[in-house]
Amino acid sequence: MGDVMGERTPYQYSDSKVTVNTTVDIFRGIPYAKPPVGDLRFAKPEPMDPWTEVYNATYFRPICWQIVIDNSTDGQSEDCLHLNIYSPNVQGSGYPVFVRIHGGGFIQGSGIGASYDGRPIVAMSDMVVVTMNYRLNAFGFLATGDPEMPGNYGLWDQNLSLKWIKENIHGARWNVMDILVERHFDETAQFQTIASGNMMAPWGLEQDTQKARSDAFLVGRLAGCGDATNGGELRDCLRQVDEERLIAAANAALATTTNVIPLVPTIDGEFITDDPRHLLEQKKFKMCDVMLGNTKDDGSLVAMRAYPGQLPRPQPTSDFETFLDRVARFTYTYTNDVIVNSIAQQYLDWEDFDDPETNYFYKYIELITDEAFHCPGEHTARVYAMSGNSVYRYYFTFLRPGTVQIPTWYGVGHTNDLPYVFAYFMNPRMQANFTSREKDFSLDLMRYYTNFAKTGDPNVGIPVSFSWEPFTVPGLNILDEKPDFEAIPGARAEFNAFWNDYVVKLVTYSADLSEVEHQWREEFNRWKNDDLPAWRQDFQEYQDSDQCST
Repeated sequence: MGDVMGERTPYQYSDSKVTVNTTVDIFRGIPYAKPPVGDLRFAKPEPMDPWTEVYNATYFRPICWQIVIDNSTDGQSEDCLHLNIYSPNVQGSGYPVFVRIHGGGFIQGSGIGASYDGRPIVAMSDMVVVTMNYRLNAFGFLATGDPEMPGNYGLWDQNLSLKWIKENIHGARWNVMDILVERHFDETAQFQTIASGNMMAPWGLEQDTQKARSDAFLVGRLAGCGDATNGGELRDCLRQVDEERLIAAANAALATTTNVIPLVPTIDGEFITDDPRHLLEQKKFKMCDVMLGNTKDDGSLVAMRAYPGQLPRPQPTSDFETFLDRVARFTYTYTNDVIVNSIAQQYLDWEDFDDPETNYFYKYIELITDEAFHCPGEHTARVYAMSGNSVYRYYFTFLRPGTVQIPTWYGVGHTNDLPYVFAYFMNPRMQANFTSREKDFSLDLMRYYTNFAKTGDPNVGIPVSFSWEPFTVPGLNILDEKPDFEAIPGARAEFNAFWNDYVVKLVTYSADLSEVEHQWREEFNRWKNDDLPAWRQDFQEYQDSDQCST
């Protein structure tokens, strides 16, 4: 790559629970790929050429284009493929590398936000922490389902960044022993941890190529490329559109959808070759130890989109008819009346059904948490465990007393585990005010994660207060992450079976068969009117023949 100038910073923290006095080396904004502009827009990233002068890595670079601007940055740019390294200031080798790939539904996020500061982990566990940006939204995932715009550019960014980490950190003064990847999978990783998203999450993949293509041309029309008739013309036109106009068009397209984020990974035949469910069934995945889980109310994030009018209300409500409408429009499963009513049958308390004041809002949060987060994670955990891998599954249920959520009904919502896993109370850019009990809880969670990164076992390494037993089949052990840790075997087993088995079959059995029936009738009529008479004639000729050939 070339020489890099970083910043050596003292890091100190002290209270009754922990004392740290060390120095951390920080390298900010190192480019791992060429700027994805011009002909590299909507293309795989290309490795960065080596530089000859000393590269100034003492400040963060802009984040990738997205919906919300992170106030901690200098703005957004298409030239955003940079990573950040936090390292112990001790000469040596063999440091494991903890890679955090940010979440955000592929439409927002970055590796430079205050919550991604790696100093607490470096100081507490002697690990190297790396964060990075990757292309998002239209820049990262616009796809027409053909070779002209295959999509998944943001995933290729992640892949290239991991290769950069392995090659360059290994070549410097660290050896890449293990890579702990938050949220996404990497073929080079030995141990992996996945937060609330996972490969089976229905919101994380557009399997309908025609839907992805339609969304791409919608963005094109909104960006002034309405005359494009094929993927190549659309790509060439959009490469001429300035960044601000393209992101505005993508955000406008997002506003027209219901439950589906329109610009996410797709099955491109190369990076993602098939439906993840099929890949799991066929064991076409890297065998490795896995830690994964979700928060109790992850689905409140989706409820904010399904019930936008309820955001400012301290106690949101939903009557039965509105609930059914949201189930039909804001779930990720194919729905018809049979499926919607089956979901209602599974989740509703029918003792209260006749009461017109019954509030169904929180039932929606419960079911969408199961469908979009908990049950996909359960399916992934089962397959990995049954394939001989060590799997550690968690269910984060802790809501700190006196917490004021925005909105107030958010509950133990999406990402509420991160302040504890990454010790925000020790983060100089966050300075979270934790109670003594919360600090103990946070330190335990951080030790679980860093122990797992080093050994593949969250219990081996720095001592923890509670032994986390692995998830096995039929054991189904899950760690209830709260200050008083608890094992909860078979958590939400009934709902896992409902979404992972029953609904899958129900969709197959009750899907709209009109087109299938139409095709079948055409085939039947062709067979009846063409093939059958021809067969009868041939058979009659055979019977009438004096001899048969052998």
